[in-house]
Amino acid sequence: MPFIKSIRKGRGPQQHKETTKINDIFDVTGGDQIYTAGGYTIHAFTTVGEHDLSFNLKNKYKNNYKEAMQLVTELDLEYIIIAGGGSGGAEGSDQGGAGGGGGGGYLSGTLADRVVGDGPFPATVGDGGSQRQGSSGSTGQRGDPSSFNGTPTTGGGGGGGYTDNGQPGGSGGGGGDARYGYRYGGSNVGGQGYDGGNNGQSWRGGGGGGAGGNAGPAYSTQHGGSGGPGRGGGGQGGYSPKQGQAGQSNYGGGGGGVSHQGGSDPSGQGGSGVVIIRYPN
Repeated sequence: MPFIKSIRKGRGPQQHKETTKINDIFDVTGGDQIYTAGGYTIHAFTTVGEHDLSFNLKNKYKNNYKEAMQLVTELDLEYIIIAGGGSGGAEGSDQGGAGGGGGGGYLSGTLADRVVGDGPFPATVGDGGSQRQGSSGSTGQRGDPSSFNGTPTTGGGGGGGYTDNGQPGGSGGGGGDARYGYRYGGSNVGGQGYDGGNNGQSWRGGGGGGAGGNAGPAYSTQHGGSGGPGRGGGGQGGYSPKQGQAGQSNYGGGGGGVSHQGGSDPSGQGGSGVVIIRYPN
């Protein structure tokens, strides 16, 4: 799964406050993938929708809750949250290129000293924005937010349609065709990503923003600007290929914009997000 190494980079497992391992006392449930790495147990939620991370006492402790809480009282839960990516914009009836969708917002952090008996801890995985049909000139759809225990991320902004600016979002969507005036990329929200690429010339779309860097501007009549690099990368603005490419699932990738000659081809759908939790073994 993406980026779990980026949490507390360069540090080993925490010094345990517990005298007994968490998994000796609790059955911990939740997540589409559960695995261990580097002294941690990792739960990855990859399916779009609402879920729970739950700590359930093992049978031998169910009649002695007080003893269990004396053995394990507090726990740091580290998280990565990526929202759904925005979809790319659609070209206009006279073949204007569209902007790529922005990558889903990215947050990482720690819920420190959580009392495990206070769970469950809710996790929501956001979906990517829906495709836009070619020749409609529509701006892409913003991705859905993801969250963990009430901490949300913002969906990536939709790519600008024909003659539209990109939407703001976790990372902003790229600006659309500029033949009737400069088109701006959408701004990022809350420092969860980067701004979308601008477009200052006609027949091209700007790239959407990515969570690892700024998107490129439109740079020729043959290609829109590139999406920003890294986590939740943005979609490319459209000229070629004609149909916008879908954003990467579980990375919150932005969808590509429909190209200048895309006709009725759809834009790229935004990729779904992900929630990843880890705690010491």
